Amino acid sequence: MKENNLNKLIEKYHDGNISLEEEAELNNLLKNSDNEEEKEDWLSFARQNKIETPVDFNTKMWETFEKKQHFKSNKTRFRVLSAVATIALLIAIGFALPKTNELSYSEKENLLLEAQAMFKETSENEATILFEDETIIVYTNN
Repeated sequence: MKENNLNKLIEKYHDGNISLEEEAELNNLLKNSDNEEEKEDWLSFARQNKIETPVDFNTKMWETFEKKQHFKSNKTRFRVLSAVATIALLIAIGFALPKTNELSYSEKENLLLEAQAMFKETSENEATILFEDETIIVYTNN
C-alpha cells in the first residue's frame, strides 16, 4: 500500500500535477523509505531538475508589475477622457438643436389676441390701471 502510494506520488510529480501537500508527503515517504536505491534515484532526479532562481528575479518581477500598472493607468485615463468627450459632445448637440417647443413672438401675440377676444370687452374708461409691471397689469373697475 505504501509502495503503491509512493509510486502514484512520483508519477504525479513527473506529470507536474502534484500539490504542495502531496510533495511534502512524497519527501517524507522517501526520507522514511528503507529502499536506499529508490531514495538515491529520487534524490538524483530532484537535484538534476532543480531550477535556480535568477539573481535579479525580484527586480525583473517589479519592473513587470510597474509596466502593467502604468498600462492600467493609461487605460483608465483613456476611459475617463472618452466619457468626458462623450458628455461634451452631447451637451454641444443639445445646444445646437433648435428649440421646437418655444413660440415665436408673432405666435405669442396671436395667442394673446385670441385669449383677449374670449373675455367681455371693457372700455378703457371703465377700468383704471391699479398696478403695472413688465409682466403684469392689474386693472380695477370704477
